[in-house]
Amino acid sequence: MTEVSKTYNVPRGTAYLTSQQVIIYITYFLFYVIIARILSKVEIGQVGLLAGAQAVFSAVTQLALQPTATRYIASSIGIGKPTIAGSVAKSILRLTLFTAGIGIVASILLSPLLAGVLFKATEVGSEEALFYLIITFVSGFVLDLATLYGAFFLGAGMYAEAVYQNVLYVPLSRGLGLVLALAGLSVLGITLGWAIGAVVMLLLSIYLWKGKIPAAGLHPLKPLIAFTLPLFVSSLIITMQQWGDIAILQALLGQTGTTGGYYLIVQSVGFLSVLWMPVSSALYPTLSAHSLGGRQALSEKVNLALRLINLAVLPLGVSLAALSQTVLEIVYPGYASDAVPFAILTLATVLAAEAAILTVSLQAVGKTLSLLKVTMAATTVDLVSVALTARILGPTAGALGRVLLALTTVILASWALRSTVNASPRNGLSKAGSLALAMGLSLLIIDQLLVLFPISFSLPISILSLRFLIHFTTTSAISRLPILSALFLGSFIGFSRSMRTFRPEDFTILRNMMPKPLHGLLKNFERMILYKD
Repeated sequence: MTEVSKTYNVPRGTAYLTSQQVIIYITYFLFYVIIARILSKVEIGQVGLLAGAQAVFSAVTQLALQPTATRYIASSIGIGKPTIAGSVAKSILRLTLFTAGIGIVASILLSPLLAGVLFKATEVGSEEALFYLIITFVSGFVLDLATLYGAFFLGAGMYAEAVYQNVLYVPLSRGLGLVLALAGLSVLGITLGWAIGAVVMLLLSIYLWKGKIPAAGLHPLKPLIAFTLPLFVSSLIITMQQWGDIAILQALLGQTGTTGGYYLIVQSVGFLSVLWMPVSSALYPTLSAHSLGGRQALSEKVNLALRLINLAVLPLGVSLAALSQTVLEIVYPGYASDAVPFAILTLATVLAAEAAILTVSLQAVGKTLSLLKVTMAATTVDLVSVALTARILGPTAGALGRVLLALTTVILASWALRSTVNASPRNGLSKAGSLALAMGLSLLIIDQLLVLFPISFSLPISILSLRFLIHFTTTSAISRLPILSALFLGSFIGFSRSMRTFRPEDFTILRNMMPKPLHGLLKNFERMILYKD
């Protein structure tokens, strides 16, 4: 058990994956900020449709073999049989090559038909749309293989290697896409960036995995397929969760520009998953390796993750909702009309975070059929609600649908886990809610006061030894940002201390998750946050 704990060190893995997610989401943030300024709403809508097409391709061709690989590799290593883990990796790689190969051939053959359907309401020509789709599907094929290696890395506890491949792919693919788009290739440049980045990622992944775990022949496919089939259906449903509302809004409203704006909002709120995705990703292999352990041990791990997630996500989500208009004016000028769906989605991020922890727990303990039922029911609630309200509420219908999706998932997943894990999504929620309410109200009031009663002030600025007096007025969103940022940090520290939100053991966990050079900074932050009698 000691060796297993060393291999699957959740704090260490979370630290690696958190670093990865920070880099990735900074990249995505800059990417969407820039494309909002260099592409039209219609072109952004086209990028969203192509990203959705790639997501559907991957969901169909991967057969959910990635989480299956992670679990079987982790469980094999957990019982001291690494050669079985190597055999699992070898068999799943061959199966993925087969399914993805069939998928790419079929997708290219169907591309003319798909181009006419997907881009019917857009301004792009049929031949151009066909070219976009073919490049998108080719990049999806390469990504299937590259991301499978990422599942191998996680299953083997090789968190650093998993980080290397993603940190390479995202900045390279998005950065190159922007360069090509700015060079005049527009949407085509974005898709070419995806394809080139995927090829480089695959080559690095093969190099990092080579010779790491020995294989004793091929593992039988029957148990792997039996495990993965419910996950496969679940992955298709999850793809519907991610892209179904966008497709429904496109079909019912018939405006790619509207879809483009909503697509940007959804992707922007997705950046907040940096707060919980590293935890869930690192938690999955360790729960899989300890799945035969006692109920109490599993419950402690899951509930600790839920407490930290609630304390981190809810205050930030509520604060962003309170400043939704200001945030959109700064980040996406021209998209401030989407402030309502943005506020709704940021408020619901805590539910999305809890749902991620609970669903990964279902996978880890082998309840794949229960997971299938949960995702199917939650997705049905989501898409039906969007379809019924889209013509009345517009993009807001999509945001409300995602709230119902996350809430339904949390309720049903907690119920499905009850026989194995005593999971409590309410763990730490009361303290998190009090902190979030205090911070959100403070930020909302100050922001509105600065809009109604702008403050003028001047700052001395030195440039090349010359001093200038720069005048600011807090009427514009960007000029309000320094005040609101200081208020956010100050209110978080002040209210956390006065409400005694955090416990000393919370910082012990955070210290294990963070790189050592940052421990001193965390210690100073701890002194400010913790209330001492």
